[in-house]
Amino acid sequence: MELQKTNIKEYATILDNTVVAGDLLDLVVDLTVDRVLLYLNELVLDPKLERIVAQVVTTSYHSIVGRTGGIQTSVSRVEDNGQAVTFKENATKYFSTGDEAIFSGFEGLLKSYRRVHVIA
Repeated sequence: MELQKTNIKEYATILDNTVVAGDLLDLVVDLTVDRVLLYLNELVLDPKLERIVAQVVTTSYHSIVGRTGGIQTSVSRVEDNGQAVTFKENATKYFSTGDEAIFSGFEGLLKSYRRVHVIA
């Protein structure tokens, strides 16, 4: 699985040269692979899906980082006279959204690999 994640990271940086290798990319790859495996009801990722997952990773990466280069934040607290503004990071919120938001157009490609979950 680690070799697959390394391949996905390489594909992601080739697909989009603004994706920077590092801890954030590692996190996005790990979370994306986990979501894909849950969506497919599989324990192992089919090697044919590595490039598709890399495309999802680049989309997710930019949804978290944004095109500005920094992690997107939102205001969590504002004070008036003390003029203090507190921000919170949105990386964890993004991966708590639905599959449609994360896979953003790749659901059709992934559906054909989806295994039906049967309870005996």
